[in-house]
Amino acid sequence: MIFDLVTYDTIIAGGAPDADGITWCVSSIEGWWETPPLTQNVINPTGMHGSVIASSTLAARPLVLRGSAKADMGTDPAVVIRAFDRLGGI
Repeated sequence: MIFDLVTYDTIIAGGAPDADGITWCVSSIEGWWETPPLTQNVINPTGMHGSVIASSTLAARPLVLRGSAKADMGTDPAVVIRAFDRLGGI
């Protein structure tokens, strides 16, 4: 599965090449649907029914992105190295 648009810091994975000519593609995201590693205290206020989303549900959680970076055959090797450095520096 390829995602339409994923942004991660300065990298935009959306099928279009970036300013350096590198195309970033994300093939999977792990951890998106898991709950954060927090203890949640959910309350049901008076007059409401059903579950209530606690603020901790919207907290940060670790994500694992898998994908690829593609460059044209004629791309300067320094540009490719800079792309990997960008990814490693995030």
